[in-house]
Amino acid sequence: MSLALTLTIAQYGFLAVSIFALALLLAAGKTPERVAATTLTCLMFISPYLTREGPIWPALASGLTLVTLVLLALRYERWWLIGASGFQLVIFSTHFAPLISPQQYIWPSITLRLILWGGLMALCLFAIGESRWAPYAQAQRPTKQTD
Repeated sequence: MSLALTLTIAQYGFLAVSIFALALLLAAGKTPERVAATTLTCLMFISPYLTREGPIWPALASGLTLVTLVLLALRYERWWLIGASGFQLVIFSTHFAPLISPQQYIWPSITLRLILWGGLMALCLFAIGESRWAPYAQAQRPTKQTD
């Protein structure tokens, strides 16, 4: 059984942009950016293989990514994480369209997923600037002090 994936030129370009954005986020970001970049990278590389096992597994991976982004957005003061969580929520919801009518909605949902992934990668590039230059991203979280 071969696991080789064949891509078009456009898909290779989209993959290159995604790898660039996530690598830059991993290298130049701070802790929340690095956790998000690692999670999104895992999702990006494992999803094609999970799709071969049925529709539930990629939906589960997408859902775990959503949970991770929401937890990061709740923990850290980053606007981009709120946007990324929103994008991932819609991406996650597209996994349910094939369950309603398997053949009719599969390609529109995949196309929507790819478009939203592009928006998510744009947010990843924005995240680098936010983590480096936003004053609220520089502040340390207050610690509990006993009097």
